[in-house]
Amino acid sequence: MTDAPMYLQDGHLMCTWCYWYGPHGDHGDRAAGNDEDSCGESEGQPFADNRRMLRAQNLELQKQNIELQKQLWSAQRVVEAGHAKMKAERAMQQSFVKSLFDRMEALEEALRKAHKQNRCAQWALRGSFDRISDVTEELEDAQAVLEAVMQEKDQVARAVSLPDAASWRLKDSAKKVVEAPMQTQVLCLSMPRLLM
Repeated sequence: MTDAPMYLQDGHLMCTWCYWYGPHGDHGDRAAGNDEDSCGESEGQPFADNRRMLRAQNLELQKQNIELQKQLWSAQRVVEAGHAKMKAERAMQQSFVKSLFDRMEALEEALRKAHKQNRCAQWALRGSFDRISDVTEELEDAQAVLEAVMQEKDQVARAVSLPDAASWRLKDSAKKVVEAPMQTQVLCLSMPRLLM
């Protein structure tokens, strides 16, 4: 025990145990070369008061320790709640960002499809324009053919009408030729009456 730290209490050298918790045996001053009994008074009133004071201090320290432990636990719960909240917010942000990326990908896909449909529509429109041009040319050709046919029809109609007119003129001449002798005969028959 000679190597243990010694404390001075009321003029007596005491070991660490005796200093903090009271005397516990015949050592201390005697071990340090002093002939006095133990580490001071073994059953004195100062040691009892010291023990009560130390116990009260120990209880107070334990209460403070418990209170600090409660505060530490409360702080840990607050920190854990903060971490959980941050984790939930991070998860929400990640989900929101993921949904945004998904929507962007869907919009890009829809845009690509729209561009493809637009190109197809442009090609179809160009084909329609080409078809319209072809149909217009065909209509123009048909109209030219129709005009030629109408001209031929007019020519045929004129050619047909000419014999009709000649036949009518011939009929008129024949009628006149036929009617002329009859008029002469009627005139001859009516002459005697005129003479009478």
